[in-house]
Amino acid sequence: MLKIRSSIVLLSIIFISAGAGLASDVTGVSFGARWGGPPVPARLEGRVVIVEQWGYNCGPCRTSLPHMQELWENHREQGLVLVGAHSQQVPQEQVMQLCSEKGLTFTIVNGARVPGDTGNTIPQAFVYDHTGSIVFNGNPLDAKFGEAVETAFRNAPDFITGAGPFDSCRAEAQNIARRANLGRTLGDLEEKIEKARDDAERAEAEGLRDRLVEYSEELFAMALAFESENPTASLEVYNRIKTLFSRSEIGERADERIKELRDDEAFQNEVTAYSLVQQGMAIVGEIGPMPQGEQDRARFMQRRGAQLQSLNQIYQRLQRDCADTNSARRFQRAVSQYGIGQ
Repeated sequence: MLKIRSSIVLLSIIFISAGAGLASDVTGVSFGARWGGPPVPARLEGRVVIVEQWGYNCGPCRTSLPHMQELWENHREQGLVLVGAHSQQVPQEQVMQLCSEKGLTFTIVNGARVPGDTGNTIPQAFVYDHTGSIVFNGNPLDAKFGEAVETAFRNAPDFITGAGPFDSCRAEAQNIARRANLGRTLGDLEEKIEKARDDAERAEAEGLRDRLVEYSEELFAMALAFESENPTASLEVYNRIKTLFSRSEIGERADERIKELRDDEAFQNEVTAYSLVQQGMAIVGEIGPMPQGEQDRARFMQRRGAQLQSLNQIYQRLQRDCADTNSARRFQRAVSQYGIGQ
C-alpha cells in the first residue's frame, strides 16, 4: 500500500478527522467531480456501496483496478454502486487514459470524503451494506474484502423493492425483483393506486411505482452520460431500458432516443471512433517498460515496432474517417508520447 496522497486530499482528510463524531455509514460519504462512468445515484441507502481510494502512481492500486471492474460487471444488475475515488495530484486526462487502457466502466471521481478514512495509505476500500453500515475498511487486495462484498449481497434485499413486507403488491414486487415485464408492472401499480381500497394499499403501490420510476431515471442518466464517453455502452443501456420497460412510456422514450442516435451522424462517428480507439488502447496497455537483458530488449523493440505500426494505422484511419470526435482526440493525446501524429 502506498503512503501519502496529494496535499489536496490530505486537507480533506483533516476536515473529516475533525468531524470524527460522524457515524461511519454511507450518509457521511461525499464525492468530488465525476470524471467518468455512471453518475452516482442520489440515494445510496438500500444498496451495496464500494468506495475505493486509489492513485495513478500507486502500483497496488493498478493491480486492484481489474478486480474492481470484475466486481462491477458481476454485481451492477444488483444495484452495486462502485466509485473509484482518485486521490493524487495527476491530471484528469492522464487518469482517464489509464482507466480506458484497463477497460474500466465503473464511476471514477476526483477524490472522496469518507468518515473513518485516515488517509495514510492507498489503495483503501470501504464497503457499505444495504443498511448503510460500513462492513469493511481496508486493502481491497485482502481476501476479506471480497468476502465482505459477497456477504453484503447475500444479505441484501432487492435494491429497488426493498425488503417489504408486501401485502397488496406481492406479485408486482416479485416481478420487479426478477426485472420481468417492468412496463406492464408499472401499469399494474398505477391501476392499483387508482383503485386502492385504503391508504395502506395505495401507499404500498405508490412506493413501488416511485422506486421503479427512480430506477428508470437512473438508467437514463447513465445512458446520457455514456453518449459522449462510451457511445457503445450508451446504446446498450438505452436498449436495456427499452426491453425492461416495453409497452410503457418509459420504453417508448428509450426507443425514441435510440432512433435519434441512429440518425445522428456525429454520434455514429463517435461509435465508429470509439471502437477503433478501444483496439488502440488495448495495444497501448500492452507496451511495457524496456527489459534489462540484451536479447529481451531486441525482442521488445521488434514487438514495439509492430505495436507502433498498428497504432499509427488506427490513428490514420481515425484522422481519415472520424477526426472530429471526442474519441479520436483522446486517442491522439494518448499516442503522442510515441511520436504518432506529431
